[in-house]
Amino acid sequence: ASLVHNWKLQYEANSEQSLVDWLPTFYDQLMSTFHIELQWCEQVFDKALKIVCDMLSQTLVGLDPPLPMVMSEAMQETPLITLI
Repeated sequence: ASLVHNWKLQYEANSEQSLVDWLPTFYDQLMSTFHIELQWCEQVFDKALKIVCDMLSQTLVGLDPPLPMVMSEAMQETPLITLI
């Protein structure tokens, strides 16, 4: 499943939980995707790291709901020190 799809599923399934509780799962998926895509791109392209970073950056910008909104909501509900 795509990162965008997983983000939406995790957000909806964990709406009652703190972001601190479920964000690490998404982060693990993000890092796994990064490593898998980088391995493949290195075999095909000269600038594999840039390609994968650009792809993941565009993916993060396209999350629905947007990551900045989710972070803002979390900071309203939870003291900042908890998120750090």
